[in-house]
Amino acid sequence: MGAGRVFFGGRCGRTGEGRTVGGIVAGFRGALGVSEAILNNGESRELRSLRRELDLHLLIRKTIHQFQAGGLQSTSRSDECSNAGGA
Repeated sequence: MGAGRVFFGGRCGRTGEGRTVGGIVAGFRGALGVSEAILNNGESRELRSLRRELDLHLLIRKTIHQFQAGGLQSTSRSDECSNAGGA
């Protein structure tokens, strides 16, 4: 078997999002970036841009998770209104 480069996309490339079209958009951007990288000897502006964007999303998700795990829960306006009239 020869040496070569392998590119992963979709869920294998950790860009899947089951609830929104974000995974589809990121998947197509990844495919565009991979084609650029193949044609440009490994260089791709699109892949760098996509990586920065996905890294930022991951940082935001981790930050939000820390707040939720730390016992801070968001309260919706409807929760505040339903608790205000009781007791």
